[in-house]
Amino acid sequence: MPDAARSPEGPRSQLDETVAALRRPTTYPDEERPDEAIETHMAWVFLTEAHAYKLKKPMRARLIDPLSELSFLHLECRRLGAEWIGDALIADYRQRTDDDADPALIPFYESYHALVRATIAVWHLDDAAFEDDDVWRAQAEDYLQHGSERL
Repeated sequence: MPDAARSPEGPRSQLDETVAALRRPTTYPDEERPDEAIETHMAWVFLTEAHAYKLKKPMRARLIDPLSELSFLHLECRRLGAEWIGDALIADYRQRTDDDADPALIPFYESYHALVRATIAVWHLDDAAFEDDDVWRAQAEDYLQHGSERL
């Protein structure tokens, strides 16, 4: 279900209206006119001859990023030869939530989670409670391989 940040009447629409107003020369005092408008991932910056005006974009804070969790699941599905399941889950999540996060996050998160899992496997090599070093070494190598493929 779309939230206010995604709805036509919500902050996104208000941001568009504010940006349009800040692009108009009549918004500024007579001595200042906007020379350039620069969009960053977190703000708009309007440059005049003497000043820079910054307009922060509204943002939703994610405490636990569902896309990170789904990317981890996607990694595991790929490792088990069922990448299509991970693809379907991520596509369904994006459709249901209208999450427009950069698609490059998925391989980034997969590489991150693969590195974490490889690190855990390597730790098991030093733990006397885990006897089969070959299993943990193979698992670490497998995660490193999958993680590097996504970079």
